[in-house]
Amino acid sequence: MGAHEQTTSTSWVVSVTMDGAVPDDADAVADTVRRTRALRASAVFVMDGSVYARLDVEADSVAAAIVLVDDLLLDVIGDAWVPVAIIAESKEVRDAGGLSQIPPLAGLAEVADLLGITSAEASLAVCDPGFPTPVSTLASGCVWTRSEVETFARLSACRRASKNLSRVSR
Repeated sequence: MGAHEQTTSTSWVVSVTMDGAVPDDADAVADTVRRTRALRASAVFVMDGSVYARLDVEADSVAAAIVLVDDLLLDVIGDAWVPVAIIAESKEVRDAGGLSQIPPLAGLAEVADLLGITSAEASLAVCDPGFPTPVSTLASGCVWTRSEVETFARLSACRRASKNLSRVSR
């Protein structure tokens, strides 16, 4: 690198999922990750025998951020636990609501509220062919993006108003 060239470091948020040979060790591994200052963990939790961590790092590129996290984890917890998924995004993008932003969602109760109807009526309304397609189906039921349900609610209100006007004018 020449005397006038500068490298610019970027703040990265790196989300890591780790699996190990002994899932019963997950809590101990999570505690180690939490306590290790070099890892700068902003969140660590254990679920179903895997350790999930969100780490803040400074690096010149996304690739460098991932390599740095991988090397730090190897130094701290050894090779018995390995990253099985690593997702990195710049803090600037993340703070602006970029890559990881999930849009506001609506379940059946929210659908009922948005449409101004009961939950039982909402159960029927979601079967309407014009109702938005769910973005996911969970054990608790379907989930839609709130904006699509709001659009459906506005269109439904317009259709109802139009029907009421045609009845009044007869």
